[in-house]
Amino acid sequence: MIFECATRDMCFSLHLTVVLQCLAICEHQNHVPQISALWWQDTQLRYPDVTLSFSNMEHVTQEPSIDCEQCDDPIMFKVIAENETEFVLDFESMLAILSVAYEQGAISALTDEWWLTLEHIYGQPRIRTQ
Repeated sequence: MIFECATRDMCFSLHLTVVLQCLAICEHQNHVPQISALWWQDTQLRYPDVTLSFSNMEHVTQEPSIDCEQCDDPIMFKVIAENETEFVLDFESMLAILSVAYEQGAISALTDEWWLTLEHIYGQPRIRTQ
């Protein structure tokens, strides 16, 4: 599944596998609640290109958080898009893409408890599209 995304300066295509790798980094660094091993197994069956080994990730690196009053993302990523363009993917956008991917049947559901824990941690309204 490919997402068409835009910033103020450019438009780019982002494959879901890249977003899933960002999610793996978030989980590894405890920015999101633990995700069940069964969910990851199902995801890797659907998307064999998803790399969960951090030393082998080619299209994603963690980016230092931007220090500004409007930004409260716990983590940001430097991502290489489909057209080899580099850009920064923020935490909230990553979660929104995951929500849309579930809505479209591209990934299995993350539990309601997972989403509620996330909302409790960051004090944000629902990020999910449903």
